[in-house]
Amino acid sequence: MLLGLVASQSRAAALGMVAALAVRPLLGGQSRSQKAASIGILLVCLVLLVFTAMSLQANDLSRPAAEQKFNSINSRTNVYEEAIQKVWLKNRFVGGGLKYFMAPDRAFPAPHNLVISELAEAGLIGLAGLTVLLVATAVALKRARTDLAVLGMMAFVCRLTQGMADIYWVAGPLTIALLLVGMGLTPDPTDPAPDGPRGDDITRKQTPSRLTPSRWSA
Repeated sequence: MLLGLVASQSRAAALGMVAALAVRPLLGGQSRSQKAASIGILLVCLVLLVFTAMSLQANDLSRPAAEQKFNSINSRTNVYEEAIQKVWLKNRFVGGGLKYFMAPDRAFPAPHNLVISELAEAGLIGLAGLTVLLVATAVALKRARTDLAVLGMMAFVCRLTQGMADIYWVAGPLTIALLLVGMGLTPDPTDPAPDGPRGDDITRKQTPSRLTPSRWSA
């Protein structure tokens, strides 16, 4: 993955990976050596992210003045401004409509930011619903007792962070992240439910008591 980030020089993907590695030690279930390894990989990713950002920024600034508005930062800033000023402000509560930027005759490109995109398409109501959905998913993953919940949380944080500077609703990466989230939320069939009877209680109910025949014979 590190070699892939170096080859692609994707700052959004690198930022998502850094966020996923940063949240890993907070999820528990690691020994000291594993925590040290996680922190070490996190530092390596941070260094790669800084060098990639510096190299791409220098490349953007080396362009002629007439092409500065087309670099990665200014192009995003212009699209954000169009989405807010020309789409969201026309209807603050419901926005321009779901999949507004996917219409063939759309006047503006889709903003590469999850919050601004949702605000422009669905307004304040849609953004509030999305916030509830994301917070509830994070809380459910944090409370899940399976090992895959850790992987699901890391994929969730990675994709969410990457979506703050990249296209979020892309079928491939989003589908993979949601699959991992679903696997993390699936209860372990061998683990007793926290609010139900314990496994040994169920076993005792299903196993006949050895004292029963003696009581009947008495």
